[in-house]
Amino acid sequence: MPDRALSTGTTESSDPLNHFGRAVLTTDHRLVSGLYVLVLIAFVVVRSRTHRKPTLLDAIRVVLAMVTITSGLIVICVFLLTKPPAVESLSPDVLSLVGLLTVIVTLGFGGRELAASFFPPAPASTKQDSAKEPDPTA
Repeated sequence: MPDRALSTGTTESSDPLNHFGRAVLTTDHRLVSGLYVLVLIAFVVVRSRTHRKPTLLDAIRVVLAMVTITSGLIVICVFLLTKPPAVESLSPDVLSLVGLLTVIVTLGFGGRELAASFFPPAPASTKQDSAKEPDPTA
């Protein structure tokens, strides 16, 4: 009897957030890839209009940022919106990618913040003042 209470059918129809989360998780990958391409084209157009030609590294950063945002959205849908968590809705590849990106982002951000706490960056004003003053020995 408790198994019926936790089945996806009973919760999915009664909870709109659960329904929305499962709908996001079952979105076609071609649609997401098309959205990536549109954002990348918009990035190139915007950067070209500002007369700053985008480099390949800039484009890679945009794509990686979109993949990271998508991974965050997947984590939100799986663990916050769906009851019980809809881990079974993810393919093994997506599950591995989301897990890897979550670890990299959280450890990267946490490690950077921890390092900045122990070793704060030098104030920028002292570097700029010394760069503006001419060398007296020259």
